[in-house]
Amino acid sequence: MKEKYQAIYISDIHLLFNRNNIDKLNIFLKENSFKEIYFVGDTFDFWVRSISIKKDTLDFFRIILKKLSKGTKLFIIRGNHDDQLRDFYQFTNNNVVICDSVIKTIGDKKYLIIHGDQFDYVVKNFVKIAK
Repeated sequence: MKEKYQAIYISDIHLLFNRNNIDKLNIFLKENSFKEIYFVGDTFDFWVRSISIKKDTLDFFRIILKKLSKGTKLFIIRGNHDDQLRDFYQFTNNNVVICDSVIKTIGDKKYLIIHGDQFDYVVKNFVKIAK
């Protein structure tokens, strides 16, 4: 049964890591609709030294592009494995926002959406060890 969701929050999928396992996520994304999709860090995993993009990963991008073409809004929030996204901060078009955090208002309450690596002592102080 197809569900309509206001938003979905997805983190730590490490798309460029050749051992990711996103086939179930692809099925869920394909079978449901969303007004907003939030990638909450470590989406791409630019720390990976040798990139091997699997068919499931390509399918994932196709599904996301189709959602965008139907009006879904995508927020890409940087994680510690996504440092290269800093070059694209403040990038915004009609449906895509790349940023460090988002404040989401639901009813009369505000929620901070952030990956959380900013609070990790090792990631913050010993980047080469963390990688």
